[in-house]
Amino acid sequence: PRAIEPAPPPANPYHNSTHAADALQTLFSLLCLGGSSYASSPLELFGILCAAVCHDMGHPGRNNSFQVRSKSDLAVIYNDVSVLENMHAARATRLLSLAGDEDDGGGNSAGSETGDLDILARMQPTQKDAFRSLFRRAILNTDMTLHFAQVAQMKARVSSGIGRGSHPLDDDDDDLFDGRHLEKFYQTMDGRSINMALLFFLHAADVSNPAKAGPLFTEWCERSLRELFEQGDEERRRYLLPLSPMCDRDNINKNDSQIGYIKFIVRPTFVLLSDMIPNVVTEILPVLERNLRYWENRKKVELGLPVDEEEEEAEEQETDVEEVVEAEKVGPNIVVDDATLSGDESLLMEEHVLKKPKEKSRTEETRKPKGDYDRNNNNNNNKYLAFMKTTAIISVGKIEENGESTAWCPTSRT
Repeated sequence: PRAIEPAPPPANPYHNSTHAADALQTLFSLLCLGGSSYASSPLELFGILCAAVCHDMGHPGRNNSFQVRSKSDLAVIYNDVSVLENMHAARATRLLSLAGDEDDGGGNSAGSETGDLDILARMQPTQKDAFRSLFRRAILNTDMTLHFAQVAQMKARVSSGIGRGSHPLDDDDDDLFDGRHLEKFYQTMDGRSINMALLFFLHAADVSNPAKAGPLFTEWCERSLRELFEQGDEERRRYLLPLSPMCDRDNINKNDSQIGYIKFIVRPTFVLLSDMIPNVVTEILPVLERNLRYWENRKKVELGLPVDEEEEEAEEQETDVEEVVEAEKVGPNIVVDDATLSGDESLLMEEHVLKKPKEKSRTEETRKPKGDYDRNNNNNNNKYLAFMKTTAIISVGKIEENGESTAWCPTSRT
């Protein structure tokens, strides 16, 4: 941590070491829920976890849109393309081979306390190359302008054979790294075969804030908007008008922003993830649906509409997740314009980028997941849980040790 985060640490409300720790914990949880079966080797798991730690290394608290519009040095260096992601990847890759007193290119040295940082020193050259390729590509793939392409590509891979009922662990074989069923998830990039499933898991972890238990999801919302609003304030001072999307504190409605973010970005991502990791249906989607109802109810209060608290409580106890999953199979149909190709996560939230699709009528009956993954069957629900006894409990601003095992995401302690 001392080598990754400079001293003093940046004052970013959102993109800081807590976000990095949260992304790491979330990715680890997804792997424990069954995602590890998509790795063909322990080296891949190691690589993707390291990428989670470093995926926002050196973040300046101003997004890609700001970098390009302000013609920053970073934008010039990386030709306005995935500016921050390229910077994160470059600094993190260099950090891997630093000795203790060397500079990482960002004005920070590891220092004598950390010693040699070359964690790949004992690997074979082929292993080093494989690790760096996955590590670098995973960080680059966290660029939100790639979101819809990633989802579409992964949906095509999943629909070609892998899904609930045909999970890689369905066979009675305890070897997670035998490589079966995994070929379709690999793609040749930069001359190397990259595991796109693991890259998708990291991307899902990066956008998972609305799927966390309260009060974490509200705190992450506050921090994210605060950072965007601070950027908007700076853009006003520098006359970078009009302001970047989601950065105008005078015109952004918090409830609307979260409802749109969940419906168009987060929920489709995790519904697709549930086809790859069946335990997502029981561990994550119910939390996400409760949080969506929270923002929708706040919106009703804002508009002066009645909210039936008794009905709300009953719905929270019986979330029909399967209905949500089936509804997402046929929607939402998202129309994306050219702005998506030139911005970042905030652009995806703007009304002119995401057009709300026409509502489709739900079928009277919803299908249960195929195969043995019945959410009412506790044996199946626990089949792939392999959580460590001691887990990192991430609360806002700190990480604590807890002796109890945890499920999807830990709840902060107040």
